[in-house]
Order: sequence, then structure tokens, then C-alpha cells
Amino acid sequence: MSKIYLYISPLFLPFIFACGNSSEPKASPAPSTSQPSSTSQNKSAQSNSANKADILKSFPTGAYKKVSDLVALPEFVPGLGILYADPSTLPNGPYLGYDSNQNLISVTYMISITDMESHKNFETLGKNLPELKINHTELMFNPGHPGFEEPHYHFVLWLINPTEKDKIMKQGSSEKK
Repeated sequence: MSKIYLYISPLFLPFIFACGNSSEPKASPAPSTSQPSSTSQNKSAQSNSANKADILKSFPTGAYKKVSDLVALPEFVPGLGILYADPSTLPNGPYLGYDSNQNLISVTYMISITDMESHKNFETLGKNLPELKINHTELMFNPGHPGFEEPHYHFVLWLINPTEKDKIMKQGSSEKK
């Protein structure tokens, strides 16, 4: 099965789509001049898979903080869920969005109109996130809010389908009333 890696500028976050079976041979990786030991490769692979499992099924720890503890926003942000972010990456993100069961449902980036108009590049957004399967993407204009008062766009990478998203957003909004 072949895969196509599509990068959406300025995000550079790969979207992976399986394109069915292919009779083309798979390309082998280019040789490296310095190869890590198999022990360090195993530790790295274990760390990456543990990191992915950790953030997929529970709120993140470490540098990530609940956004509602950092700025005057509700715990469940309408249209985005329960947001966590590493303060050192603000205001652009990534913001990890969770449902009330601690399942990662989205990754959001916030890019100001000023940065877009000045053609600013963002090559390293999400560089420390594990590979995630994106279901769909939404771009939403926001005139500004606590923590990012400047007009900007939300680039929301959803890990769930639109029907699931709508159900979770409706449940989350009704729980907070």
C-alpha cells in the first residue's frame, strides 16, 4: 500500500492518506552516515509510542497546561473542546483539544492576520507531536479573544469525523450551562 504525505503550508503537519494497493516497490530509506544504536532506536520508538498513547487518551502533562488556567477562557471552549497548550508555544500553538472523556479530538494552530499578511513561515509547528491521523481540517476566523486579542485564524485539525465533532461540541456546551 502506498502513502502520500501532503503538507499544508504553513503548518507542515503531514496528512497521511492510504491510496490502496500499489504494485510499485517501496523506496528504501537513504543511508545515514551516523546510525544510532538499536538500543537508542528502541528507546526512541518506545518513547514516541508512549507519548502518542499518553496524549491520545489522557490530558497531557509536563509543559502542557490547561488553557483555561492560563487565560480567561472557559474550561470547555465552544467549538474546540478542553484545550491544553505549552505556554512556550503561544500564541500559535499547538493547542490540544480534548473531549470530556480525555480523548484527543483536535490540534489547533492560531495564526494572526498580521503574520499571514507579512507571509511569515511557521516551519516547526507541531514538531514534537506524534504522527496523528487527521480526519478533516477547519479554518475559522476569530476577531480576538483572551490570550490572543489580535484578529487571527484557527487552523483546526480534527482527529474525529464532523458528526462526532458536532455531538461532542453539543454535549460539552450543554454540560457547562
